[in-house]
Amino acid sequence: MKLIQRIALLCLVATPLLAEKAAPASAAPANAGFEKMKTLVGDWKGKTAEGNDISVTYRLVAAGSAIEEHMSVADMITMYHVDGKNVMLTHYCAAGNQPRMKAAPFKDGDNTLAFVFLDATNLPDKKAAYMHDATFTFVDADHLVAAWTNYSGGKDAGKVVMNLERVKS
Repeated sequence: MKLIQRIALLCLVATPLLAEKAAPASAAPANAGFEKMKTLVGDWKGKTAEGNDISVTYRLVAAGSAIEEHMSVADMITMYHVDGKNVMLTHYCAAGNQPRMKAAPFKDGDNTLAFVFLDATNLPDKKAAYMHDATFTFVDADHLVAAWTNYSGGKDAGKVVMNLERVKS
């Protein structure tokens, strides 16, 4: 094979591969609620409405496709992720169940992201104790109010309200 033919063949084979690498992957459109949750990444401390100390850590996981929240109280974990147009959470609760919630629509400029109960795993019935909804109020870049509503006996059994401040290094 002549040198020019080899070069031409190489170009035919390499061009699609190079174009694939050069073209940006078609990323899913940004979700404003999830993007807002990403601003929480880092360490937070504060108090519950009852005056109990609490610390919370948020970190990006799974190549930035999920956010892990770790609460110091009972070593609880909540995972946040996008599902189509929705922001979802699964709360791994000290009660031994895992409520799933879906965020209400959120747009840039909003300061409250509200999650409502969708379903739960390991919940024997809806009269058992479980977290039913959660609301995050973004006061400013360094202050957050997180309010979780507990259900028991099939009705609202009170809120756990956390006033959190970003830990600065």
